[in-house]
Amino acid sequence: GDLIMALPSRCFIALLVLIGLQSQLILCQEETTPEPAANVEGESSTTTEAEEAANAEEREARKKKAEGLQFCGYDNCFELLGVSRTSKAPAIKRAYRKLAAEYHPDKCPSGDIGMCREQFPKYANAYEILSNSEMRKNYEFVLDNPYDFPGFYMKYHSYKYAPKSDLRTVVFLTIIFLSGMQFLFKKSQWEQQLTAIKKFSGTRYNERLKEMVAKGAAKKSTGSAKVKGTAVKGEELEKRRKEAEAALEAELAAELPPAPRWTDTFIVDLFKLPLTCVKTAQWYLAGGAREPEYLTRKALGVSADEWATYAEEEIAELVEKELWLSENLTAYNDEMSAANRTPLKNRSSKEKRAVRQRKHNPVNQASVMQE
Repeated sequence: GDLIMALPSRCFIALLVLIGLQSQLILCQEETTPEPAANVEGESSTTTEAEEAANAEEREARKKKAEGLQFCGYDNCFELLGVSRTSKAPAIKRAYRKLAAEYHPDKCPSGDIGMCREQFPKYANAYEILSNSEMRKNYEFVLDNPYDFPGFYMKYHSYKYAPKSDLRTVVFLTIIFLSGMQFLFKKSQWEQQLTAIKKFSGTRYNERLKEMVAKGAAKKSTGSAKVKGTAVKGEELEKRRKEAEAALEAELAAELPPAPRWTDTFIVDLFKLPLTCVKTAQWYLAGGAREPEYLTRKALGVSADEWATYAEEEIAELVEKELWLSENLTAYNDEMSAANRTPLKNRSSKEKRAVRQRKHNPVNQASVMQE
């Protein structure tokens, strides 16, 4: 303190000014400390942009160098020499020497000079491209950027077919699929015909169903004293209804051709084809095509399965009429059409058979309709 008081006033003022300047300098340094980081970020972004621009220029320059070059044409240079893209120059050189020893026209140990003269230039060209660092870069650039060289790939593109499937497997699966569709189609047709018969007023399907359910309930109630006078439970009623429906469907199905079976599908027919051909040939040689029963069935347009459902008496009666003669068939059709109002041309063979059944046994038909 004594020293400060002893200093002249000018020196004291100068000392205060120096102290103030020093404190301001310290504050400025603290405020400006983060600025170098910001400058570094700015410099790094500038550097990144510069690198991207340089890469774009290099890419464009590489593209210009690679354009118009044919390289190995339709072949892959690496595949020709049997090396990978990571192979170095020594490995490429060894692969080329091995191929040259086998395919050089002056050596050609196989003796096929024409083949060697055709193959060796391809290997030599591939080696020339891959052994030159600049040409290899150009070629790898083309491989890595195919969309930048549409002309090259359009000119030297070759299609590779997928491995062929076994034809036998394809045919077998196709036959199974068609057979399944055939069975489902026939089953659908048969069910539609059964539904149409149910809706036909002449069958009185709903009335007969109710009568059969009521008769079953009456028999059940008379057989047990406990059940008599009580209402039939819902489950039991449904069970009786299903039983009655099954009985009626079995009765109505008799007027339809046999229900479709898996044995009637194409795959089974194909499996039995050799045996069928042998039996058919034997049948023809034995004069089966001239048998009266066969001629009668063909004249009526009835299938073999449906013909098998005919009674023996009915078949014998039809055979006696000699329907394979045109005049007899015309008379028979007139006789059948007179028994029904529906024109003959609009009726199926099933309806013709129903008319014949009504004519042969009218008493039973009437009793069935009354039940």
